[in-house]
Amino acid sequence: MPLRMTHALEQCDDWVTVSGTQKRRQRSCKVCALLRTNTKKKPFVTTFFCERCSIDDTKCWLCNKIRRYYKGVEKTCFEIWHDDFEGGQAIPRN
Repeated sequence: MPLRMTHALEQCDDWVTVSGTQKRRQRSCKVCALLRTNTKKKPFVTTFFCERCSIDDTKCWLCNKIRRYYKGVEKTCFEIWHDDFEGGQAIPRN
């Protein structure tokens, strides 16, 4: 695997059959899970991850769609993770 110098979203190539149809396996978005206010509501799911932020087989799953406002600005979870959370080094407590 080549060394990654920049952070970029990659789409997972893991497939599952649902009701006879091949679909990409979806995982919970890390930022959506951290920022959800209603614990009964599930976080959004995604098929994208940041390879550079992933450790070994543990992928850093992040939404690639603008789904929320963060600090008054519309952002993707990928942008929030890298710009505001500093790649996981500055995750807010609440």
